[in-house]
Amino acid sequence: MAEIRLEGIQVRYGKRVVLKEVSFSVPNGSLCVITGPSGCGKTTVLRVVAGLTHPERGEVYFDGQRMIHVPPSERDVAMCFQSFALYPHMTVEENWLFPLYAEKLSPEETKARLTEITTLLHMEPLLYRYPKQLSGGQQQRVALGRALVRRPQLYLLDEPLGNLDAKLRVEMRAEIRKIQETRHITTLYVTHDQTEAQAVADQMVVMDFGEVKQVGTPEEVYEKPRNLFVAGFIGTPRMNFFPVSVEEEGGKIFLRHSAFTFLPLPQEQALLRERKRECILGVRPENVFLSPIPQEEAFPANIEVIEPQSNELILSLRGEGIVFKVRYQRNELSFRPEGGEKVWVQFEKEAIHLFDRKSEERFN
Repeated sequence: MAEIRLEGIQVRYGKRVVLKEVSFSVPNGSLCVITGPSGCGKTTVLRVVAGLTHPERGEVYFDGQRMIHVPPSERDVAMCFQSFALYPHMTVEENWLFPLYAEKLSPEETKARLTEITTLLHMEPLLYRYPKQLSGGQQQRVALGRALVRRPQLYLLDEPLGNLDAKLRVEMRAEIRKIQETRHITTLYVTHDQTEAQAVADQMVVMDFGEVKQVGTPEEVYEKPRNLFVAGFIGTPRMNFFPVSVEEEGGKIFLRHSAFTFLPLPQEQALLRERKRECILGVRPENVFLSPIPQEEAFPANIEVIEPQSNELILSLRGEGIVFKVRYQRNELSFRPEGGEKVWVQFEKEAIHLFDRKSEERFN
């Protein structure tokens, strides 16, 4: 177990800067998920922590000990590679036993660990097959098992569930969370799936184009995104954004759009009065309310598309110059929506987000 700290990590491949001043820390025994779109530098961060990529500048610390010049073999980390990196001449069982031989465990402990991982990953019928005899999802499980069978001070998991089917993926993310809580081994977990990230993380690091955009708990990142990128990346469907102008009338601050006029809460009015410039109003689809009849402070829109999602409905609506989405539990709707129907729209005032249009940073 170890506390991990990265300070000012920069990695360059030729002229392209892949990581730009990446800094964050992971508390001892916690599960930190690094998430962001493909190509944002997530895997490169893992490679720097493992010692496989040497940064142009910056430092990596394990429990306060400087690790930047420590060889990968001496860092005591277990890594699950996105590319699997299995030994092709070894069976599933031999791939899992290989890292255990180096630990010089007793036969009883070796057998116990092998049995535990075999049961966890549902690989009982496949123990004596070679990697070329397995599907992509099965190879993914072998690569994950080779990391989990060890007891290092740090797990590095790179898209460990990327090739699994939906049912096994949901089951495995719960099991990984359970293993981490039981063993208290510090874990860095990379995924581009923000739903998966929110499900397993103690702490989230959101990245884009090699930069850290926000670090926080899943609740903090969801409820108070620091900027437009984080607000749009976290949440399904993504947050709705409306460019609005800030106007004062009768001593009150209003946010005006071609489709609606919005009166913020008093504390937000005070903030907007200080800055009084154009901004972007953000509201998540689950914080939009619909009514089949006119309501106070509501504006009209037409339902264009209805997407059934098990017990939910995702509705695409079009107003005057805007298209946005609404997410509803089926049993919470007071009417049955139909395509082309006119409805009246309200935003939940306590759940709006305000961003500066130029800097894209959060106001409130």
